[in-house]
Amino acid sequence: MRLKALDFASQAVLFGAGLLVSLLPFVILLSAFASQPVDDDISLRLGLDRRAAGIVDHLFTSAPATLNAATRPAWSS
Repeated sequence: MRLKALDFASQAVLFGAGLLVSLLPFVILLSAFASQPVDDDISLRLGLDRRAAGIVDHLFTSAPATLNAATRPAWSS
């Protein structure tokens, strides 16, 4: 009986991890197309503290596009 309970807990943790791994990139992709930022809403709903909310905010901020030698097309030289 205890092994069945342990197996259920293990399956629940695996399901939660799989859901997080597949859902988080989807939310980030949706936020790129959203008209308003969703990082504050995510931080609020998860109940994160100030430091964790800053990390989530950093995930959703986009850096300005830069052009360097590695990304410059060959025809632009």
